[in-house]
Parts: sequence; C-alpha cells; structure tokens
Amino acid sequence: QKVIEEIDARIHRNSEWKLEGNTLLYTIKKCDIVSEGKTFDSYICHAIRETFKGALEHAFGDSAELNINKLLSHGDNNCEIIIRTQ
Repeated sequence: QKVIEEIDARIHRNSEWKLEGNTLLYTIKKCDIVSEGKTFDSYICHAIRETFKGALEHAFGDSAELNINKLLSHGDNNCEIIIRTQ
C-alpha cells in the first residue's frame, strides 16, 4: 500500500484505500497519467493495470486475488480494485 501511495502522489493520481479484514478496496478517482483533458489513452491504462497486477503477484504470490470492478477507461466515474489475501 505504501509503495502505491508513493507512486500515486508522484503521478498526481487521486486514490484512496479502505481495509476491511483481508479485503482491500483501492479506488482511483482521478488519473492524470492516462487522461489529458477529455481524452483517455486506454493503452497506457492497460499497461499500468498489468504492472499493478505484476507487483501484486510479486508481493503476494498466489495468496492474493485481484478483482477489477470499475474502470475510468470504461466510462465509470472511478477505478475500483478489490484485493483479497488469504
């Protein structure tokens, strides 16, 4: 969480974390790196998403499950990512 918070701060991504038991809800409300004005670069978004998945797998191996429920790139008003650990 601390690493992602540091990355978010450096790239001016507005996000929040909510931990309940073994479930972490990560919500991205604004992401300047993939949007410019009213345009959105889905390729950059996809690359960032895959990097996030790789970092999660590196940190937790098979003991974490990732579900992406909402995406800014799909017209949602935020990205919503749920991470569950065993």
